[in-house]
Amino acid sequence: MITYAQNFEDVMLARLFQRQSSGFYIDIGAWHPTLHSVTKHFYELGWSGVNVEPIQRQYQLFVQDRPRDKNMNVAVGNVSGRMRFYECNDLTSLSTANREQAKVLQLSGHEVISYEVDVITLNDIIASCGGGTIDFLKVDVEGFEEQVLRGTDWRRFRPKVLLIEATQPAVQITDWDNVDAIRNWDAWEPMLLQSGYIFAWYDGLSRFYIREEDEHLKGRLALPPCVHDEPQTPVVAELAALSEDFKIQSQKLEAKNEVIRTLAVRDLERKALLGGSIDFLCDLRRKFMPHKHCDFLLPQQSGAHLHIAVDILGIDFGVSGGVETYMKMLTSALLDSKKRVTLICRPDQLPALQKQFHNRVGYFVVRENQVIALSIKVANRLLGKTSRLRAARYMATFARLAQDIGADLLHSPVQTFSFFDFLLPSVLNLHDLQHLHFPENFNPSDIEVRNYLYGRSSALADAIIVSSDFVRNDLITQMHVPPSKVFTVPVTWDPMIVNGLESFTVEHAKAHYQLPPTYALYPAQFWPHKNHARLVQALRIVREKMPATDLKLVLTGYRGHAGWPEVDETIKRLGLDSDVVCLDHVPVEHLAGLYKGAVYCVMPSTFEASSYPVIEAQMLGVPAMCSNVTSLPELMRDEAGLLFDPFDVEDIAAKMMRWLEDPEDRRDHAGRAFMKARNEHSLAKYVDGIGQVYEYVLKSRKRHTR
Repeated sequence: MITYAQNFEDVMLARLFQRQSSGFYIDIGAWHPTLHSVTKHFYELGWSGVNVEPIQRQYQLFVQDRPRDKNMNVAVGNVSGRMRFYECNDLTSLSTANREQAKVLQLSGHEVISYEVDVITLNDIIASCGGGTIDFLKVDVEGFEEQVLRGTDWRRFRPKVLLIEATQPAVQITDWDNVDAIRNWDAWEPMLLQSGYIFAWYDGLSRFYIREEDEHLKGRLALPPCVHDEPQTPVVAELAALSEDFKIQSQKLEAKNEVIRTLAVRDLERKALLGGSIDFLCDLRRKFMPHKHCDFLLPQQSGAHLHIAVDILGIDFGVSGGVETYMKMLTSALLDSKKRVTLICRPDQLPALQKQFHNRVGYFVVRENQVIALSIKVANRLLGKTSRLRAARYMATFARLAQDIGADLLHSPVQTFSFFDFLLPSVLNLHDLQHLHFPENFNPSDIEVRNYLYGRSSALADAIIVSSDFVRNDLITQMHVPPSKVFTVPVTWDPMIVNGLESFTVEHAKAHYQLPPTYALYPAQFWPHKNHARLVQALRIVREKMPATDLKLVLTGYRGHAGWPEVDETIKRLGLDSDVVCLDHVPVEHLAGLYKGAVYCVMPSTFEASSYPVIEAQMLGVPAMCSNVTSLPELMRDEAGLLFDPFDVEDIAAKMMRWLEDPEDRRDHAGRAFMKARNEHSLAKYVDGIGQVYEYVLKSRKRHTR
């Protein structure tokens, strides 16, 4: 953490609150929003509070730097009204309302000016906070602490932590055999102890107190600030940021140099192969045919908003699963936030895109290279396989996106960039590194390609977006991506799913798909890591132990993926053909009917960057349970659902039976999950997260092009 406080007070407070992302503080004698600030660290975390500062010019600093806080230009005492205040003009941090202390300052050679200021009490301040929880109160008023502390009823108003400056102002310890010579707490500490507060820590400058009811937290202050807190001063943090920025730019330069070398070698090989005839053919084409490698379909309204080019060339609709869903959510979110969007797409993708987005977006449709397409087709027939080298067969370049379509930023939601020759600021969604965790699910060539493409794309990207902290940590540790360019932005849900209930109800779903009366739902593609086979085995156990319930399993997803043969074999081997319903691809507008008709949603996947099925179920108020691995536990915090071991069939079955036996328990979990999902995965929060990443990228690029 970056520590701003004079004596590491914020480090000790951070221990007490354990990276709490929101909270409330009151700072009496705030002085400066950054220098020696106890609250700056917490403000950066997302906290807010009240800053009280009687000196006008110091108060104005808070008005400018702390817009989220309530800033008050008053003094604090034991009664409200007016009082004389003594400003130390040459060192304002020593200013005080204590007349005797002001005399000491003058005798020490400081310039002191006095004037009248408004005075309020702690009671007044706390009452103005609306009765909410006060996490900590800090008082630093240069010898006026007793009068401030006597201005409230400590039995009635109870901040969790009190941090009080407790030594004589501006007096250094000179005799280390008599450190108590500077103590200044005897007049007011008994009042706090009698009011139910416990002394917890003294750092040589301030004393910490916690409420009796929070005595269990005292152990967190047993050690002084140390290496385990990982504190950094702002200067050290800035140097570290510069070092990391240098690493980012070095990686980008190395990747771009490799792109240039690769293109140069290809061009040389092509010319050598054709013996110079390529120059003649290119001249002939330029002379008699217009050079056009794409079609650009403009949106209905272009506008002057930030223009985002979204690279979706690598998506196969109905097959790509979560990546396809993410692309649609990203595009919808960008449109809702008034961004101009152009989708870089293939001709075969265009009809489905226009059906969903109509002319609200632009379409940059790349043209197919017939020679390469024919070569791939011949190779597929000879080898008896289907190649997915989508981008390779198209005549496209990203080098001229700014000139061709006027884009400001390139964003790929598909793990990699389709082409590496772009010059625009760029953002990449890297969804997971599953191939490193489960190499058995991939052939060696796939792993090699992923390592190359992921590495090159992440190096070229100005920022990388991930959907969970698990994936963020994975990128940093496994791929050594600089932490400052990796941003966690939790996914949002598709409003089309929720809205689908209006036209396709549960009754419609049951009739249309001939659904059983009691079923669990698992909507996922049949990839090996989706773990369908173990879920089928768990269903067999549930049906044997609870035959009266007659639980069925409804699956959705494309059965052409590598995981389907094992699932099919398991269903037949266990004799569950009539108990497992496979629906293949289901339209988005039908999904809510399937979710709402289910007893619960179950997600047994062994690897997930996040989980649309879990989030969608939670938003619809449907109970959801999932695996206890990778990112999935993040979705079940605060008892939002059940977790099980995805490799333990008995454990999966036990959780499924628990909710069949206890409907009230599953409804309680669903209620908590709904509130959690609505808060953490709202469209507004997602839009704000994406916007912050774009702002970072554009500012970073501007900084490096000065």
